[in-house]
Amino acid sequence: MAGILLPEKISVARLPIIGRDLFGREEDIAFLDRAWANKDVNVVTIVAWAGVGKSTLVNHLSVVTWNIYRAMLEDSCSGRWA
Repeated sequence: MAGILLPEKISVARLPIIGRDLFGREEDIAFLDRAWANKDVNVVTIVAWAGVGKSTLVNHLSVVTWNIYRAMLEDSCSGRWA
């Protein structure tokens, strides 16, 4: 694309460090689960101060969602979902 300068390499060191464990975020997880299941919701914005766990929360949701999808795919491929 003309006029757009893109980095030659994306540095992994610049990515946020994401924790694995969530503590006390049940209400937030439930909200995101409801939003994900609602076909009328297209965008969810998470706004908070730095360091409160926004990236960890989104990472948790993505890992859980991927694991569910992967299990469904494996079931589908093995003939359990006919």
